[in-house]
Amino acid sequence: MSNKKVFSYIVAARLILNLADSFFFMVVLWHFTALSPIYVGLIMFFYSASDVCSIFFGPIIDRLETKQSLYMAAGLQMLITILSMLLLAVFGLEKECLPLVFIAAVSSSISYNIQETLVPLLIEDEYLTKANSILHLSDQSADLIFNAIAGISIVYFSLTQLLSFDVLLFFLAILFVRKITFKKFSPTYEKEDFSYQGYKEDLKLGLRELLAAKYLVYLGPLLIVNFFVSILNVAMPIFSTQFAEPSKVYGLLMGISGGAAILASLFLQKVSLRIKQVLVLFGILDGIAYLLMDLIPNLYLVYLFYALSGFSSALINIHYETAFQKLMQKNMVGRINTAIESSICLAMPIGALVGGALLKVIDVRVTFILYAVISAVLSLWYLLRLDRNA
Repeated sequence: MSNKKVFSYIVAARLILNLADSFFFMVVLWHFTALSPIYVGLIMFFYSASDVCSIFFGPIIDRLETKQSLYMAAGLQMLITILSMLLLAVFGLEKECLPLVFIAAVSSSISYNIQETLVPLLIEDEYLTKANSILHLSDQSADLIFNAIAGISIVYFSLTQLLSFDVLLFFLAILFVRKITFKKFSPTYEKEDFSYQGYKEDLKLGLRELLAAKYLVYLGPLLIVNFFVSILNVAMPIFSTQFAEPSKVYGLLMGISGGAAILASLFLQKVSLRIKQVLVLFGILDGIAYLLMDLIPNLYLVYLFYALSGFSSALINIHYETAFQKLMQKNMVGRINTAIESSICLAMPIGALVGGALLKVIDVRVTFILYAVISAVLSLWYLLRLDRNA
């Protein structure tokens, strides 16, 4: 790789932006957790809805100068952090801050999409796989460490101190972006004109293909799972409040889940499992983990059960992706992937809103029992519907 130094700046900027995003999300989420489950549901809705919006970012990003776009996205996030600090810490205007949280979520999603475009622009084709694997591992490690750091920091520092530090992180990320210099390795590369009509036709074709029975066997249960996972995402910060230093507990839970996902990826490097085995066995284990968190709310056992859930969920998600890839026609991979992502992303913000409303009237542990039942039903579905060799 002839551009190692520039690539190191990309990794550094990505890690710092990830840390800044984690701090903003955790600090704001925890501030609103103390007010109402409705606010928690709204924030989760904003961040999942921003992923729905990301479907439309690609054509826009392709038309803009990449480095300038990343400057703008990081600068906007820094400005939003400053404004959020003023509204929350100085004026106490919580409701007025909510639109800023949504803009921050969208800006974060745009930023990550832009970062994805940097690698093929700066790295030779023969090193792309290595570069992407480094970024993927750094992302997973960052989620593991940064969510835990943010959760623990909330215990010891004030809202103003945390958001001030976040502003400095975004500024530092911008300094690393400044160091990125472009060198194109693909002389045949040129931007394509965006055709809305062509885009619309491709999207329709992908959706029609996705509605075939062979996809719906997996897609239907996947949408149900993501809907209830979004409810759990709202429930977990509220569940954490029953323990001492709840923000620290929540941050550690997020870190443990990320660590379990890394272990799941490493596990699959050594062990080969069939899709049906994973969806049935680990689907049941995922539900059992939440059921045990309800029955035995000992903090250290909760950490263990949440790790089991994170490990199981990661294995399930990887095998869902594998199942879809095996079914796809090679000339329709992009269109079907877009349709799948659109469907999944739509289920999650709806689940977040329902979760916020639901947790106003039911105990948080009821959602754990409900998820355990849904997991058992879906595991039975796969046991009966999938071929034994799937």
